[in-house]
Amino acid sequence: MDHPTPKWGPHWFVGLLLGCSVGDPGPAEPSSLSAQEANATEQVARQAAEVERIASELTAMIDESRRSVQEGRSTKDVEIEKMMALISELESSNAALQTEVQTMIERMPGSQVPDPTATTE
Repeated sequence: MDHPTPKWGPHWFVGLLLGCSVGDPGPAEPSSLSAQEANATEQVARQAAEVERIASELTAMIDESRRSVQEGRSTKDVEIEKMMALISELESSNAALQTEVQTMIERMPGSQVPDPTATTE
């Protein structure tokens, strides 16, 4: 049984592989768009880690505050004030994270981000 000879030989495949692998394997140039987006992604990750750290601290504080009040080492008002300060820090950090994520999304080609304040009827 005769098999038709392909129009392209195996050389086109080797050329394709080489074309896909040619380039600098190192990090992107600092001024390149890839490097800028990598830096932005790292910043978002750092901000998210900060939000997580504060939330964990608040969770631990709630348990400790409850014990402090029960054992008479502190008053309810003092503990609530400490928690409210940490909640404020958490809200501020979370707002910064949301802003960074929104900015990152808006930079994506073809992104159409809905306005979170808009209402649908």
